Amino acid sequence: MIMEKDLELIDAYLRGELSGADLARFDEKLRNDVEFQSTFQEVKLIKTAIRQNLRANALQVLKDRESLIQEEYSTKNRNIMKRYLSIAASLVLVVSLVYLSSKNDLPEINGQAIFTENYRAYTNLELGTERGANLNLDGLKQQAYYAYDLGNFAQAAADLTELVKSEKTAANYFYLGISNVEIGNSEAAYANFNTVINNFSEYKEQAQWYLALALIKEDKTDEAISNLVSLSIKGESYKEQSLKILKEKLGLAFLSTDHGVVVEVTLKPAEEDSPNGVDFEDRRQIQFGTLLDAKNNEYNFFNDLPIKGLASGDLVDMIVVSKGKKGKGRGFAVLLD
Repeated sequence: MIMEKDLELIDAYLRGELSGADLARFDEKLRNDVEFQSTFQEVKLIKTAIRQNLRANALQVLKDRESLIQEEYSTKNRNIMKRYLSIAASLVLVVSLVYLSSKNDLPEINGQAIFTENYRAYTNLELGTERGANLNLDGLKQQAYYAYDLGNFAQAAADLTELVKSEKTAANYFYLGISNVEIGNSEAAYANFNTVINNFSEYKEQAQWYLALALIKEDKTDEAISNLVSLSIKGESYKEQSLKILKEKLGLAFLSTDHGVVVEVTLKPAEEDSPNGVDFEDRRQIQFGTLLDAKNNEYNFFNDLPIKGLASGDLVDMIVVSKGKKGKGRGFAVLLD
C-alpha cells in the first residue's frame, strides 16, 4: 500500500532536499522495497510528463495519468496519490491583467495620487518618548526612534541602518523602511519591507501594505498587486483599503479559482547566491515566471514572498483577477499560507 510518508520522501528526493542519513535511508528503501520502487517510478513519470508537455495541454496529460492511477490502486491509495499531485504545488494567486479594447473603460492609474491618498507614516510603537520625561539618548536604538518621532527620517534611517546590523528585528527593519520611503530611498525601502515579509510574522501585514504603496508611487503597479490581493483576501488591518485600490483605482475584479502548471520560475537572489548556512536574508527576495491554465492560456506571475521549492512542472491552484474580458494578461503570484 502506498504510504503518504513515502510520497513525501520521494518528493523531497526529487527536489534535492535529502542528504546524509535521510539520503542513505532513501537509497536503501529504493533498493529493497519493490512497491516503493514502483511508486517512485510512477511519481517520476508524472513529473516528467508534466514537464515535457507543459505547452501541449499539460493539465490534460496530468488528468490522463491520474485516470491510470485510479485503475491501478484502491480508493484509499488513489486519494493518497491524488494528494501527492498537490504536495509539490503551493496555492498560488495569479492576477491576470486583461485589458479591454476601449481605453475609456479603464481608470487612469496615477501612482503618486494613490500613494498620497493612502500613505501616512506609521506611528512609532516601539520606543516612544513621553512629554516632560527625561530623555535617555545614550543608546543607538533610543537615538534612532527619537529621530523618527521628530520626523528627522534621514537621521532615523542612518541610525536604524546601523542598528539592524546587531538587532535584526521586524520593528527595526519596518521603521527603517518607512524612513527610507520618507527620504525617497525607494530601493532600500523595498528591501526593508521585503525582509520583514520573508523573515517575521510581526509587522508582516504593515510591511506588505507599505511595500505596495511604495511600489505604486514609483509606477511599479505590477509588482504591488500581489501584496494588495494577499491583504484583501486574508489580511485584517488593510483589507478594505487594499480592495478599494484594486477595484476603484486599478479597475480589477475577482474571478473564480482555476488550476495551472508552472512553466518557468526564477528566484532572485538565487539560492546559490546566498551565503552558506544563512537562512536570514535582508536583500529583497522575489520570484517570478510563467504559468499555463487548463486552456493553455499563459500568465506571468510575480511574488514578494517566494514560494519555497516551486519548480517547473508543479501543479498550482490560482485565483484570477481580471481587468476586462479580451486580450492576454500578465499575472502575479503570492503564497496563500
